[in-house]
Amino acid sequence: MTYVLIVLLAQGGLGLLEAHERRGPTSGLDAAREAILALVFVTVGTLDWTGMWAGVLGALLLLQAVLTLERFTEPASDATAPAERMLRALSILGLGLTLAAWAPALLRWGRRPMGFALADHGALGWAVMVLGLVLLARAVRDTRVAVRV
Repeated sequence: MTYVLIVLLAQGGLGLLEAHERRGPTSGLDAAREAILALVFVTVGTLDWTGMWAGVLGALLLLQAVLTLERFTEPASDATAPAERMLRALSILGLGLTLAAWAPALLRWGRRPMGFALADHGALGWAVMVLGLVLLARAVRDTRVAVRV
């Protein structure tokens, strides 16, 4: 699980950089992607999703992947900063690493009884949770911006 948390921190950091470099308007899909990531980040630092909940988490991760790929397929305009384009490409690579890192944990958790089990991942788990709270704040802000547009 340590590897998963490290990959999540890297993915979250890249996502924050990409959002910072984004020059275009924020869409509802951006807000949805950040909300999914916030839910995952806030919970997995201290909880294991077991039984059927592992499948729900897997579905959320796949949905987040689809939303990330949708963002990547948007045509780059002249307003798209080169750094944003590079960060989008790195996000796609990170997405592959993330999904590969999750597979063993989801399979292991799926074999356990359904529920949520407390997990102690130390400082790494708390760091992921704090990043999740930052993502949650961004999701709320992006939702408010997208609703106004």
